[in-house]
Amino acid sequence: MKIEHFGAKKPAGIHQEFHAHIFAMNMVALTGLAAAEQVGKKTKHRKREYKYNWHNAFRWVRDAIVKMFSTDKLDNLPEKLATLVSSSLTAIRPDRQYSRDGLDRDNPMNPNYK
Repeated sequence: MKIEHFGAKKPAGIHQEFHAHIFAMNMVALTGLAAAEQVGKKTKHRKREYKYNWHNAFRWVRDAIVKMFSTDKLDNLPEKLATLVSSSLTAIRPDRQYSRDGLDRDNPMNPNYK
C-alpha cells in the first residue's frame, strides 16, 4: 500500500489520501471477485491456475472511479470493468518467493522518499 508515502503534509490531507487509497483497493478487490468467474472459465483448460493482474486492475479501477464520479451515465461500467480486469491474467506459480530483505527503504534516491 505504501502507507508511508503521502503527497500531503497536513493531517487532513493524509487522512483523505489514506481513505481514498483504501476505497480504491476495496474497489479493485470487488472487481477482482466479479472477474474471478470469467478468469476461471477462460483458464480451465490450462495447465496452471491464473489470477487477474492486480496492478493493471488497480490502474483500470482508478480510471473508472474518476469516470463514476464525473458522469451521470455509467453504461454498464462495472461489467465492462470486470471483463477488462479478467483479460489481464497472471499465472500462479507455486513455491515462488521473492525475498525483500535487501531493499533499502530509506534510500534518498527513492522517488517517493520524504
